[in-house]
Parts: sequence; structure tokens; C-alpha cells
Amino acid sequence: MVEHQLAFDLRLRPKRCWDAEDFFISESNREAVRWLEESDHWPAPGLVLHGPSGCGKTHLSRWYRAFTKGVLVEASDLPFADYHALSANVVSCVIEDADRLIGGVAEQSLLHLYNALAISGGRVLLTARTAPRDWATKLPDLRSRLQALPTTTIHQPDDALAGAILIKLFRDRQLKVDGDVVGYLLPRLERSFSALHSVVVRLDQAGLREQRRLTIPFVRGVIGDARGDRSHIERR
Repeated sequence: MVEHQLAFDLRLRPKRCWDAEDFFISESNREAVRWLEESDHWPAPGLVLHGPSGCGKTHLSRWYRAFTKGVLVEASDLPFADYHALSANVVSCVIEDADRLIGGVAEQSLLHLYNALAISGGRVLLTARTAPRDWATKLPDLRSRLQALPTTTIHQPDDALAGAILIKLFRDRQLKVDGDVVGYLLPRLERSFSALHSVVVRLDQAGLREQRRLTIPFVRGVIGDARGDRSHIERR
């Protein structure tokens, strides 16, 4: 992974084999990136990557899968997986939203896959919203294994990451927005991934509805001035 200096900090450019969009590196996610880069040195057969919705877990897990030539096992396919064949033929496995597998029959399947990969020397990356200690895992053997895994967190965005995310979200919607608009938004937005997504959607819809460019005066009218309506723009 290569870090490049940008106006809002650092950007990770994907390899051609990675189908995810650009991933931006800042202090909010730098530790998680380093853990994935150094998977050969994990102290256990797996890692739990957790963080709030929209924080980039899927982007990182896709990069890791491509980087390690691993496979993605969908949650719905887990009960039908051939664990021994899988562990014999792959070095790494990615299971997204692992916390949603907890509490059902999938627990036994997850335990079998974990054990098979551990025996073969493979690695499993689990993504989730929270750390394993907060999961209501019923199987004692699975609970002990999950809670013994190292964990790394993607935190809510700092200014550098928030600015980069806003630029990306506007670009994804093919919206041309000047840097001063992003600079205007940053001190007025709550520092959460959901808030960043929400304000971009709101501005996009307002611009389409009124056939207006996203200038500072227009943006101010949509979100409310910092001295006015602060219900949706208050920073944490």
C-alpha cells in the first residue's frame, strides 16, 4: 500500500485486481491498514476488523482478499462450505459482517471454518460493527476463539479523512464541487460516516431539484448556517 500526499492527506490507490474504489488513509484507519499489510505476523489465525457502517471495512477487506489471493465466503454460503477443501487451497478467507452470523446455526459453520484454517496455517479476516466481546456468541468454543483474536478498529473520521470522503462521495455522484465548498462543510458537519453520506445525498437531491450548482451560498441555504439550524450539522 502506497501513501500519496493529497490536499486532505493520504490516499491509498487500489491495484488493478482490487475492484473497490480509492481508499483514503488517515489517523482514523492507519492502524487497520497496517494490520492487514502485515497479516503474515498476526499472533493468531485471524483478525477482526470492526467499525461503524460506511467506514470502509468492505474496501479494506477486498484489498486484503486481492493482496493475499484469498476468497470471500458469503454469510449465506457458510453452512454449505467445504471447510477442508477450502483450507487446503487458500491462504486467506474473508467473512464480512461476521457479527450477524452470531446466535444462529452459522456459529457451528464459522467454528469449523476457523478450525480448518488454523490447522492448515491459513488466515481469516472477519469484519463487523463491533468487537467480539460485544457479540452474543452462544458456542463456548467459538466464543473463546473469537475473543482471543486480535482486533483493529476504523474510528470515526478525522478532518483529513472526512474531507477525502466528501470529495469521493461528490465524485461518485458526478458532482463538481470546488474545494472551498468542502472547506465550508467540514467544520459544520458531525464527525461520522453516516453524517457525511447523508449531507452529500441531501445536497445532491437539492441541486437536482432546483437545478443549481453546489456553491457555498446554495449549500448554506440547504444545510443551514452554523449559527442557525445545528440539528444535523453539530460536530461531536
